[in-house]
Amino acid sequence: EENEESYNWQWHDGGIPVLRTRYIELVHKERNTFIPLAFLVVTMILLFIFRQIKSVVLPIVTMSLALVWVSALMAFLSISINIVSYLTYNLLLIIGCSNAIHIQMKYHEGLFAGKSQISALREVISKIGGALFLTSFTTSIGFLSLCMTNIRLTREFGFILGIGVFVMFFMMITVLPLMLLISKKPKSQMSKRLVKGGSYGVILWINRVVNQYPKRIVVASVLLFIVSFIGLMRIDYNVSVLDDLKPSNQLYKDISAVEGNMGGVFPLETLIEFKEPINKKNGKWDSGEPFTDALNGRWDSGEKFIDSIDSLNFEKNLAGIAEMKNKILRLVPVSSASTVTDIISMQPNPNPYEAFEDFVSNPDDRLSKIMTGFVYDDMRTIRISGRMINVRADEAKDIKDSISKFSNEIFSDRAQTVSTGSTFLTLKTADHLVKNLTNSFFLAFIIIFVSMIFLFKSFKLSFISILPNIIPLMFAAAVMGFQDIKLRPTTAMTFAIALGIAVDDTIHFLARFRQEYAKTTNIQKSIKNTLETTGKAIISTTIVLSLGFAVLYFSDLMPNHEFGILSTIILSAALVGSVLLLPALLVLFKPKLKVKKNLE
Repeated sequence: EENEESYNWQWHDGGIPVLRTRYIELVHKERNTFIPLAFLVVTMILLFIFRQIKSVVLPIVTMSLALVWVSALMAFLSISINIVSYLTYNLLLIIGCSNAIHIQMKYHEGLFAGKSQISALREVISKIGGALFLTSFTTSIGFLSLCMTNIRLTREFGFILGIGVFVMFFMMITVLPLMLLISKKPKSQMSKRLVKGGSYGVILWINRVVNQYPKRIVVASVLLFIVSFIGLMRIDYNVSVLDDLKPSNQLYKDISAVEGNMGGVFPLETLIEFKEPINKKNGKWDSGEPFTDALNGRWDSGEKFIDSIDSLNFEKNLAGIAEMKNKILRLVPVSSASTVTDIISMQPNPNPYEAFEDFVSNPDDRLSKIMTGFVYDDMRTIRISGRMINVRADEAKDIKDSISKFSNEIFSDRAQTVSTGSTFLTLKTADHLVKNLTNSFFLAFIIIFVSMIFLFKSFKLSFISILPNIIPLMFAAAVMGFQDIKLRPTTAMTFAIALGIAVDDTIHFLARFRQEYAKTTNIQKSIKNTLETTGKAIISTTIVLSLGFAVLYFSDLMPNHEFGILSTIILSAALVGSVLLLPALLVLFKPKLKVKKNLE
């Protein structure tokens, strides 16, 4: 590489070891980029909303303490920072920032009402503490659902984030109010600006639209649901190993260059296992010694090794192996293949009998050592090792089916053939993980829905809240379908995670709506009061969450890149659903709430 310019050459390296090494290097690079960037985004948003250094420093200190606790837990549990878990810090930062905004907005709301610092903070804990706990619970469920998968990295990621969300909640509901209490009381102008300023005009417009056109909002949402369902049906799950990299990535360019000029770099391994071993005692001599330990090339009974081969039609089997290799080479994605017959042809005397006798008699010979890579000790299993270009899941399946067909044609029922390799393993694992994550998503959805029934003590109210949370997920799925974003583990994981976060807006809105309804017993007025208070906090927190995920758009890793895009879409659509569709549904269906009159 140092002499690349001097000698005017191009340097490309590829292969599975290179792919893994470069992946790790890329993860370290992105960790060092996106974790500080997440801190910067959170800091800038808190500063923009509150415009006071104290309102930025105190949440940042609290979130940093929570991250230290989570890091310690990862160390105790031996959870490393890998290609998945490094996102833990980004996610916990933006979730903690969301909690900090809700707490501080409610705090300033109390101060604006003329309450003392301690009274305002008591109200924070008593009025939104339960909602914050439930939002943390639903978010945690979204993460913990990843523990249902059988992939260790994904299980660890889901577990540490599920616990980390509660650690962040505990720190935010205890440490942040304590620091606010011992700090100087904010000026009244600041509280007035936060309660009555900023997006107040937008809130009034939303309230007017909700009350004037609730049916139109619901009809438009249903139409969007139908269009989203069409897009959902177009989702493609036909992925390849290199789909995790952007075409502009140097590693992608290197592997493509090697494939374009020298053939494939991804392993294709075919194992042919014959039903009968070379002798009839499972690959051992009559004396019981292992085959490779017998250096005299004869049975204890005096029977010649060559005779035993001949008695089992070994020459016919060798011819079948050579034919099998040639058929595999005719497959378009396969660029090379080699097996034991190639080693035999390299011997001075290519007689297969004598070649195998030399293999046993001279195990230290160079060609015999090479042969051990293609022939198992039991002399039943032969390996055909090849290379193929980057293929998609359906092509990989076709290759495996073709090899099985070749085996049946050549060996009939004399042998069983298995095709494997890291490419097949990766694609199979991805397919299996997608199914696991899909099941995890539905389980998380059921748990969250049941939790909302217990919280609001109203099946009708909980049922109304489903549509504003389903449409964002359907809309993101439609974007995947229409924009050809593949369904793979990371994109499937997005839905379970984003559901737990997106439902937070609905919980905060309905929790405040119940409090206002207890005071007014009027749905329209309760919606207006909710939008003017919690609605502003919801808008602010969604902006934080969306920008926190949006920075991943610039990642060179396609899983993180698409994770950022889809999460931003889901959260933005969930905001519209919570402040527009949910109030419209409440106006239309008018659910009856059983609340205590003294509940504020």
